[in-house]
Amino acid sequence: LVTCIVRNPNNRFQLLTSSLDGTVRLWDYTEATCLASWTVNHFKHPGLQFPIHKLCLGDPAVAHIPSPPPSSSPVSRNPSPPSSPSERVALKSASQEGGEVGGDEEEKGGGSGREYRAHRPPRDFMMYISIEWPAEEGEEEEGSKGGSSFRIASLSLRLGEARGWVTLLFEMENPYHYMAINNSQTTLAVAGGYHLAVLRLDVPSDKRRVVRRSLSSKATALAFHPHLDLIATGNQEGRATFWYNFCESDFATTSLHWHAHPLHAIAFSVDGAYMFTGGEEAVLVIWQMETKRKQFLPRLGSIIRHISLSPDGSIYALALADNSLKFVDAISSKPTLTVRGLALAHSLPGERKARGGVGRSRERLVADPRSCTLLCRGVPGRLQVYDPLWQGAGGGQGRVIGELRIAMRSQVSRTERMKQKQRVLTVGDRIDFFQLDTTGTWLATLEAATVDITACHSKIKFWHRPPAHSSFQLAATVRNPHKTEVVDMKFKPMCPGRGDELPSLVTLAKDNTFKFWRPTPIGKPLGANGLGMGQEGATWSSVGSGEFQKGVPARCLCFSQDGSVMAIAYGSLATIWDTQTLTLVHTLAHGSASESVRLMEFSGGFLVTATSRKLVIWDLVRLVPISTHFAKV
Repeated sequence: LVTCIVRNPNNRFQLLTSSLDGTVRLWDYTEATCLASWTVNHFKHPGLQFPIHKLCLGDPAVAHIPSPPPSSSPVSRNPSPPSSPSERVALKSASQEGGEVGGDEEEKGGGSGREYRAHRPPRDFMMYISIEWPAEEGEEEEGSKGGSSFRIASLSLRLGEARGWVTLLFEMENPYHYMAINNSQTTLAVAGGYHLAVLRLDVPSDKRRVVRRSLSSKATALAFHPHLDLIATGNQEGRATFWYNFCESDFATTSLHWHAHPLHAIAFSVDGAYMFTGGEEAVLVIWQMETKRKQFLPRLGSIIRHISLSPDGSIYALALADNSLKFVDAISSKPTLTVRGLALAHSLPGERKARGGVGRSRERLVADPRSCTLLCRGVPGRLQVYDPLWQGAGGGQGRVIGELRIAMRSQVSRTERMKQKQRVLTVGDRIDFFQLDTTGTWLATLEAATVDITACHSKIKFWHRPPAHSSFQLAATVRNPHKTEVVDMKFKPMCPGRGDELPSLVTLAKDNTFKFWRPTPIGKPLGANGLGMGQEGATWSSVGSGEFQKGVPARCLCFSQDGSVMAIAYGSLATIWDTQTLTLVHTLAHGSASESVRLMEFSGGFLVTATSRKLVIWDLVRLVPISTHFAKV
């Protein structure tokens, strides 16, 4: 997992990244190539790597870092080596051959013999990192919490060097998630939990001291003013707090408050005249520092996680929780460009804990046989279309090529829900299930209400895509298809030779009933192939139903390849049904009644059933299990 991305100050076409595998990498993002890689390891245990949680760049000259030793000498680059092996961290470099750093003159860096181009002789990258430090032997028994601690360290890198050292600056019990350094590179601030720590870097190492302050609420954001001696912190209450003369005994604080929920992002304009804040309200707030007046850019679509400004201040870049970037023009205050990635299905707080929640069923991918794409859930109320075969010019693979808005939703902030840890309430329907038929012509979606404000607790929407079109259009809606909650639904595979000329959808409910649904044309008949739709649309109605004994919960269903057999799981039982007569043919007992069947699939003449701890393969001719495999599913 990549934890930080920063731009190389010496080359605008390069980026430095850190990750939880304990590596720092230098990238040329124009060619999507890694130019160099450094790994932070434990001195006594080279195979043990330190997860890097945060990274920011500094200036080696300001930080009083001495000149590097000769490249042939693999010695410490600290002013003095650490006194104990437990405080030593080895730094290994794995630079790629021929890595281009940018510039005109060529010079060999370090002792690796590899060539690098640079405008000037290779200089150090001075970084400050937050690393997870494992407990030494015997420390855990002495009462250390969790067996590890988090430490702030300075990290000095040089292209081509094979080894080096980091300097540990200070330690904290809780992870500090936010780190910033001022423009003059003289002050480092770290905030996390209920603490804020500041370290002056423009003083000799032996005279440095860490100044700590307590916070009234958990820190959620951190930023330095570009010109003033001022630190801004955001907290869970949505308040932005300014700290003046932080390192002095007569420090002072002031606060600005508009956000009703945690403030996730703070940034200042280049001249320091404006401050930008964002959080769970999906609203960008622009504060005038002198007058404290506010301007708002609302309805951005998702929670604001990060804010960045262009060097000239003409563009604001917003990173949102739905894995998208929005670029806003500073003059018109309107979004000019949106870059979307594959969004998470749980991008809003409280979504998973809502009645049933988005996470009630497993996330699924549905293959589209017509376009060779995948459908998956993303932003609540929408399905995203992902093309896994797309290849970019820089070597990237896969991208989101479209989005289908299924349910209309409004994001509403509710302060009274703070104690319930559901800070954002989405009023509308959530998508519980979605399925495509075998031809890719019909799409069925099941929506469930997030709040009980109407008599309709669920609805099935049928979407039609004509052969000559690439997008779906809503064809019919069925409200409250069952008396209880729907737990699964599938399209029956079509077999024209058996008389299946119309698609059929089967829904399974919590009350152990299932229903078959088929389209009925309105105005004009369906197309000659049975898959078209008249101009006046079609309705879907129930054409058959069945049920199983009460007392065993319904779990899931599946069909054989030709659609002649349907299997439904009730508790630990797998029931076999004839789809023509809707009659029960046989019941397969999976084992203990406490083990419920979670998944089922047909494979030729076999049925594979799975519980949480084993797989069973059934022979459907002899109706006996032929193989059992114990595994976590």
